[in-house]
Amino acid sequence: MAQNRNAREKEEGSDSVKPAHCTFADNSERQIFVRCTVHNRNWGFAILRLSYTRFDPVMNKWDWVGELPEPRHHHSVAFLRGKVYLVGGADPRDDEERTKSAVLSTTWCFDPATRSWSMEPALGVARKSFSLVAHRLALYAIGGQDKKGRVLRSVERFDPKTRSWREVRAMTVARMGPAAAKCREHIWVAGGMTGERHRPVSATVECYNSKTNQYIHSVIVTLNDNHINARIQHELHIH
Repeated sequence: MAQNRNAREKEEGSDSVKPAHCTFADNSERQIFVRCTVHNRNWGFAILRLSYTRFDPVMNKWDWVGELPEPRHHHSVAFLRGKVYLVGGADPRDDEERTKSAVLSTTWCFDPATRSWSMEPALGVARKSFSLVAHRLALYAIGGQDKKGRVLRSVERFDPKTRSWREVRAMTVARMGPAAAKCREHIWVAGGMTGERHRPVSATVECYNSKTNQYIHSVIVTLNDNHINARIQHELHIH
């Protein structure tokens, strides 16, 4: 895998950078990775190519699939009911002109069967650097940072049947860049950046019950970290 990655980076250029978010979706036989390929220029981002690629575990190779409908970074991606959803993030086309990216609320849906994109209803609150979790046939956009740079406690739920977003109970702790995962029929959220000077990294882990719309656990971990590493045999591992 390291050789394949190095070969791709060489092909894309020595100044290419990794996307802020690269989330996979398990589609039975294949895993689909959605990413935005950008190049660094003067500490900003100049868009040279927007692509999404697919990894075939059987053939052990990457395939170029197509282009994203619009450029973005610090977005989130999730797989739900056979489709890939690309949500929120920031538009890098404004980086050089405004020195600050425009935070987005747009939602795009990719159908692997037809290899086509369609636009879905926008988030209620534009956000970047948030987590997106598929749970009980719905998507949950968790935390992040809004257009004014404020770190968010809010959580939004997307129902693909009604094609609508609505707010659910907010977290007890505001956080951007949190790690989130589904485990034992609940959503667990850990770590992230708080935006506070005296306590910039959150050590809090929260557990959300979607049936009751309540947080049933809130614990403090010893190490301040913002990544859930894996879900192994119904256990969450934070490192």
